[in-house]
Amino acid sequence: MRIMVLILFATLTVLPNAAGACSCIGSDPKSINSVREHYDRADIVFLGKVEEIVENNDEDSIRQVQTTTLFVLTSWKGEKSNRVLMKIDVTCCMCGYSFRKDETHLIFGYEANDGFYKTSICSMSMPAPIAEETVKILDELAAEEQSPKNALH
Repeated sequence: MRIMVLILFATLTVLPNAAGACSCIGSDPKSINSVREHYDRADIVFLGKVEEIVENNDEDSIRQVQTTTLFVLTSWKGEKSNRVLMKIDVTCCMCGYSFRKDETHLIFGYEANDGFYKTSICSMSMPAPIAEETVKILDELAAEEQSPKNALH
């Protein structure tokens, strides 16, 4: 029993960041309010196909970082360029969102200090095959933004 308590104590004091680093509450990707909240917070929202992934693992660090180039298929918010560069920390327990070449993803991205964009599993980014309902909601939000607001007669 004493050993179990010591192990628990060591885990909570030595690795506090790993224990609580990724604690986001899931959002409903089929709820217009939830999608709107993530859309409003994001700097860029797009559907993109992964073209290239470069692993940027620092030899002196345990962090694993991917720099990913995505070809933009559809954009709802942010940059209107053909390609977006994302740098993601994919180290265990850091909420990183991992990509694979040739996959298509719906991305809710955020500008980082280094000129790249970032995303995480907490940002409502998801693989395209499960994004159909969210894409419909994004189309509705984009249509709302295009329509005249409070037009005077």
